[in-house]
Amino acid sequence: MRKSHPDVLAARAGELAAEQSFSTLTASVRPSLAFSLNASDTNAVGEGSDKTVLSAQLTMSTPLVITSATRAKTRNLSAKLAARTGYA
Repeated sequence: MRKSHPDVLAARAGELAAEQSFSTLTASVRPSLAFSLNASDTNAVGEGSDKTVLSAQLTMSTPLVITSATRAKTRNLSAKLAARTGYA
């Protein structure tokens, strides 16, 4: 019965939202890796015009500097999460 009480459900939803916000922030400052693979095949009249092209691209990106704004956002989200979970 307690698990289905609207106040409990609202508190749990708020907690999940705070956790997701923190996860989103954490993901935004982590390095990312992207891989792309492309292929094309062109058949034309005569062998000199035929071509098959295969290309691959691997891209890694990472933030160079963690700014004060990112640190402030982290502290703010940590405080919200602590308040929601009762660990303040």
